[in-house]
Amino acid sequence: MPSMHEQRFKRVLDFIESNLARDMSLDRLAAEACLSPYHFSRLFQQATGASPHRYVTSRRVQAAQKMLLSTACPLVQIAIDTGFGCQANFTRVFRKMTGMSPGKYRELTRR
Repeated sequence: MPSMHEQRFKRVLDFIESNLARDMSLDRLAAEACLSPYHFSRLFQQATGASPHRYVTSRRVQAAQKMLLSTACPLVQIAIDTGFGCQANFTRVFRKMTGMSPGKYRELTRR
């Protein structure tokens, strides 16, 4: 089975990290790798074990976790800064991935 060229893969990961706060479509990520969306999605999942969407969401939650630990920013600002668009979506996704709300996470990890 073919794999994504290491340099292309690194370029996509760097793009994701640099643009967490922006909207990232599958088409945009595939273009970054110079692949069709279908092939990109298949090869990305093979390389990471996650779909591109799930990987981006996971990276956004990880970035939010760091912000919750290191800043006193309001949750709505963290949601916007990590690409969730609104606090409600941020809270829903964060709770689904971590088992607790962002506020509870901040409270428990800052002790």
